[in-house]
Formats: sequence, C-alpha cells, structure tokens
Amino acid sequence: MEPQRPWAWSQLPDEVLCGLARFRSDPLNEKILDNAFVHEMVQAALAELETTDRELMTHRYCHLDTEEHIAEEMNCSIEDAQNRLYRSRHSFRRTFFQLIASANSGFTESSDTGDIEVQDTNLEKLLSTTTIYQTLDNAQTDTIREQLLQAAEETAQSLPKETQQPWIFMVGIVLVIIVTLITGLYWIAWNNNSDTPPHPVSKTDTPRQSSQDESVERKAKPTTQDEIGGKELERVDTLGQTGNIDALLEILKSGQYASQRIAAPFIGELADPSAIDLLQQAEEQHYSKSLGENPFADAIEQILIRFPDAIPAVVVEEPKTKPKAKSDAEKKTKSPPAVIPAVTGRVSNFSDQPVLNATLELITKASKKIASAKTDPNGYYQFPNISYNGLASLTCRPAPPNSHTYFITQSMWCKRDMTCTINLGGRPALTGAISIDGNPLSDKTLYLSDTLDITDASFSEEVVTDSEGNFSFLGIAPDSYLILYMGLDNRLHRLTTIEMPKQDMFNVNLDIKTATVLLDYPLRPEESNAFRAVLVYALDIPESLSQIQATLAEDGSIVFEKVLPGSYVLKTQLSGGIWLQQDVEITGGPSEQIVHLDPAPEETAILGGHFLNAAPVDLFLTTVNRKIHIDITPSANGDYELTDIPGDIYSIAAFVKGQLVEFMQIDLQTEPEVILDIDPMEMMRAFSPLTVVVTDTSGIILSDAQVWLTETGGENLVTASTTGQGAFLAAPAGQYTLSVALTQYPTENRKIILEPSSLLADPEPENTILVQIPRKSY
Repeated sequence: MEPQRPWAWSQLPDEVLCGLARFRSDPLNEKILDNAFVHEMVQAALAELETTDRELMTHRYCHLDTEEHIAEEMNCSIEDAQNRLYRSRHSFRRTFFQLIASANSGFTESSDTGDIEVQDTNLEKLLSTTTIYQTLDNAQTDTIREQLLQAAEETAQSLPKETQQPWIFMVGIVLVIIVTLITGLYWIAWNNNSDTPPHPVSKTDTPRQSSQDESVERKAKPTTQDEIGGKELERVDTLGQTGNIDALLEILKSGQYASQRIAAPFIGELADPSAIDLLQQAEEQHYSKSLGENPFADAIEQILIRFPDAIPAVVVEEPKTKPKAKSDAEKKTKSPPAVIPAVTGRVSNFSDQPVLNATLELITKASKKIASAKTDPNGYYQFPNISYNGLASLTCRPAPPNSHTYFITQSMWCKRDMTCTINLGGRPALTGAISIDGNPLSDKTLYLSDTLDITDASFSEEVVTDSEGNFSFLGIAPDSYLILYMGLDNRLHRLTTIEMPKQDMFNVNLDIKTATVLLDYPLRPEESNAFRAVLVYALDIPESLSQIQATLAEDGSIVFEKVLPGSYVLKTQLSGGIWLQQDVEITGGPSEQIVHLDPAPEETAILGGHFLNAAPVDLFLTTVNRKIHIDITPSANGDYELTDIPGDIYSIAAFVKGQLVEFMQIDLQTEPEVILDIDPMEMMRAFSPLTVVVTDTSGIILSDAQVWLTETGGENLVTASTTGQGAFLAAPAGQYTLSVALTQYPTENRKIILEPSSLLADPEPENTILVQIPRKSY
C-alpha cells in the first residue's frame, strides 16, 4: 500500500512553508512544530527511506541516542557512524521536501545555509515531537477507525434525499480534517508492527496452525492491523453491495487507499457523472505516475459508458436561424479561422480495427492532468484547443475489459493553435514471443521504450505477455527500442534492443541465454568482507532499474549469476570506499565468461579539507576516463579526508538530471597530499541549466536528435546527457552556439545567451528552448 498524500497537505500556512523552506538556515518555530500536517509528512518521509537510514534517524533524533552509542550499536567507528548519519540526514531532507513540494506548487527549499548545528537541531526538534513514536494500543486504534467509518455511513444514511448532495460536500470537509487522524494511525500501526518492510509469503512457508491453535492464539493476542483492515474493507464491500452511494462517496473523499480502491468499482456502477471529479482527485493522488491497474480510471470509464453525453467533446455551435444572404461587402470580409483541436489521432487494435471508448489523457511534466477524451466508434479522439504551452505526455488505455492489454505514452510539446496528429496503437505492430534460457517469460509486464528510464522516454508502451510469453506492441514507428520487463524484485530488467524496420508487421522470437560471469581479480583474505562488485546499465541510473550483485563462491572466486547479454558498467569497490569502473560486454554465449578487472594505479595520495556549507547533491571524485569513483562525504562538522587515493588527475563532479557535471580539477598525480575547502553552493552557481526539447513541426518529441553547445570561439564543447523528453545541459553563463543534429538532416545552429543561474533551478521558460525540425519520412 502506498503512503497516502492527504489533500490537506496542500493547506499548510504560508508562515509554515516559509519556515520549512529555511530549514537549513533558521531554527524552526513553534507553529511548525505544532502543525499536525507537518508531522504526517515527517512520518511519510521516514517511511519512504531505506531501512538503515530510517533506523539511524530514529535512534539519533527520536530516541536522542549519541553518535558514540550509535557507533557502538553498529559496531563501527564514530567517524563511520557520522558519515552514515550525514547520508541519512540528506536522504530524509530530500524526501521530506519532495513531499512538501508535491502538495504545495511553487514551494522550493531556500538555498541559504547556516551552521550544521542549525539543521541538526531542527531535525531533533522535528522528529522528537512527531507523534508517530507515541504508541496507541490496538484496541484504541480499532475503536477509532471503526467509529470514523461508521460515522461516514450513518451521516450519508441520515440525510434527507433532497439535501444529500449539498451536505455531502460539508461532511467531506469535516472528514478531510479527521482523515489526518486515520493516516496517523496507519503510520503508527505500521511503524510499531514492522521493524522491516513487509514481504510476500512464500509457497514454502510453514503451514497455518489448526483451528484450535488459532482460537487459542486469538485469545492471547490483541486484534492485528490486518484484522482491523479486513473488517474495514468488509464494511466498504457491504456498503457497495447495498448500493449506499452516498456513503461510498464519503469514503472516496476521506477514506484510506484500500477502502477507496474497494469503493471505486461500485461508484463506477452506481454513480452519475457528478462523481467523476472525486474519482479524478483520487486518481491523481494515488496514480499520478503509475502505469498499472487503475480502479479510479476504470470507474470513470464505466460512468462515461452509462452517460455518453458526459464525454468531453468539441462543441461546434450551429446558428439558431438560417443565416441571411451576405452582402458583397460582407463577402469580401474574411471569416475568423475555425478553432481546431490541438491534439487529434486514432486508436486501433492489432488488426487495425478502431477501438471504441479508449481513454486518452494529456498530462504535464509535473503529472497534472490537462485534459481527457474518449475515442468515438471510428477510433478517433480529439482535444479542444488548449492554452497549455510546454512539455506534456499523451497516454492511451483501452476500455474495460481490455484495459490491461496495453498502455501507451507519447511525449509531445503542446503549443497553442498547433495541430498534432498521433496514432496510438494499430500498425505498425511489433509481435513475438520471448523466453529466458528456454523458459517462456509468461504473464510478465513488458515495456518498450526509447530510453532506459521509461519515465523519461519520449515513447513507451506497456503490455503483459500470455502464458507462452507472446506479446504485441502496437503503433511502433521505425526506430531503435529497448525491451524491459518487471522482475520479482519490482525492478526493471533490460532484455534486449530491437530495431523496428519500415514495415507494417514485424515478428521476433527471442530466446535469451544468460551467462555466468567470473571476475578475474586476486582477492586478498583481508578484503573478502568489504569487497563489493556490481553490474549496472550506466553510471547514473534510476533506482527502478535492476543491479546485478556479485557473490563470493566457496573457492574465493567472484561470480555474477544469470546475467542477461548486453553492455554493462562493472563497478568494483576496493578498501577505503574507492570504486573502479569499466565497461564490459556480456554476450549470449558461452554460458561461462571471464571479465578481467583493470588494475588501479599503485601510487597513492591524500585529499582533505572542509565543506563550507552542505552539499545539495552527492559530490565525488572521478578521473578523465571515468575509471575511478570516490564519494566525498564530510563528517558532522564538515571536515573530510580521503586517504590511499590512487594517484591520478581527478575532477570534483556530480550527476545532475543524468548529466555528469565536472566542477574543478585536482592533480593528485604530482601532488601526493592536497588540502582543499569545498563550497558546494558556489559550485552550483558556477553552472546554469539548459533544457532543449527537439520536436517535429507538429510537436512530437524526436528522441534520437543530438544536442550540444559550442562556446564562442569553438574552444569548449558541452554535450547533452539525454534526449528522452528533453536534452539537459549544464554550462557556465555566457554566449554559445546551440546545435541540434538528426540523421539525414542538416544541423540546426542558433546563437544563445546562457544567463547566470543556479544549476539546480527548475525548468522554466527562461532556461528551456524548443527546437522544431521537419519530421523524418519513413
């Protein structure tokens, strides 16, 4: 179950928001510390942290354990404990502010920084006053939740028929206030009953006790959270079976996610179009970034099927009376241009037959819905002329019962009065079957994407294989694509790359052979406990992608098992937190392959100094050829020291939006010991961000365009990091030539001035450039 994001979080007073924005520079005032919604966000932020980070934050700032005590409990040095706490604080602050920003548009953390003690004191005040660490017994929790749900039911039943609809809104306001209590209780119970994250029960787990043993156990134990939730869901189901639509709408307004999910199908069957707004709010709250099953969208579709007049459509007003014949002067006057839809297209199936009632949604980069539409009997859709100007995604999902057949996302640039015709589905089609080591990849979610990170793809499509591993992707233009699948670890695994040819139908049958990879590296006995090796797809990848960890065999060899063929980056951690990095290529055969680890330079050096302020991004050292990576992590007082560094020329660098930004160079090849104070905020101000979106003349994103900047005089070249939904560049302020190139087309060049800014500035019209070039003809 996802942590809830109550709508009440967007009601934080300006005084509280301003105080939180200056979290790192000014002490928190009492209004912030007393705000219940702030406490809820603290609870949610802690819940989203990794287990180790959450435990460290809890021990240090809730239980007020000393760093010495934490180090003793972790069986590590005080300095190591301080470094881990630094990372935990950074993770918590980043997650906490992401939650605030997601509920309060325009909120950003202040760039002002004060002493480290200020942030440390604020964390202690905030976490030690959060009520999640005060316990309620299960009986109290059960009673309160039962009363709240009963109140929703009785309130809806007690209202007269003619007054029910106005009073629903008033009751909803009250329940939105008390839903914070439900959410708090959920987090309390979750935190008290879960020392580690929940995991699925294996088929090989111990069988359940006999009914007699269960009876004895129930007498000895209080009601569990699962039993409480089960009773609540049974009550919601009963409300749906009895057709109590008013109570169901109250649950949709202020119930928990699980209750809302159970209520949604009943609302789809029973409610009129007035319930669509509530369903859309719930959908935005829980499914703004999800590509999977969406009960709220399905409910909206059911209502629109029953009430077709409620489907958004472009209305062309006809004259009420027959127009009079125009005079000669009127005939010479041009009529105003007709208002045309900004986005049109067609949805069809595998056989190129039209798909009726498919759901189309236009969504901004910030996951805000702009508009929605349905396909007509001929499969066509259209959006009214919209005023939004900027990057957006057009999504398509067929109507039930085929809503899980496919899910397509096409990125585009919306521009007023510009027609963009997109065919989602139908031909060209990519079909086939896929298996791994001879075993069909059955009932698995496959993704076709033009980038590794599907959230940044200009085109992606999601399908589910059948029991034989067969799949069908629809509406695939000729290009190069990645096929990925969702594994049991809830991470995406790259399967292969497909070149879609210029033809209506293309079929591929893939039997992918995995390999066992042995790492050729003489591991010394003293390194065996600290040694780590991992295969990743790229140096900077999202957490949603899989990573293959090495295991240490009994004979001391280092082994990667069941590696899918493809290009990888091998990252090997040596003593002292030094990572060696090198590109490796794993083929589909033979079944056992050996990778030789490149040796590190034998000469070593020392780098130390002080952080003048906290770093908003993770800084590290890297060599020119990216062969070495060393994290720079200051202690609690801002000091840092890196010892036994391989002698080489390094850059202090960071990854920002996938772009490797190198701030300054340090020569540790000729200088064996260097003292350097680091000012991260000054580094951020030394580079300005620039996003370049390349589209065809209708606004469809061209993901294969190459983008770069050339400094005036042609001395420096700055390349873009990605061209998924927009190329990101980071360079010092100044005058440049922006170049955009696409195969078989002349290069587009334009002079630009990059204004001074902060590297971490959000995309704005001032730092975003749209380049439109003719669409390639296939």
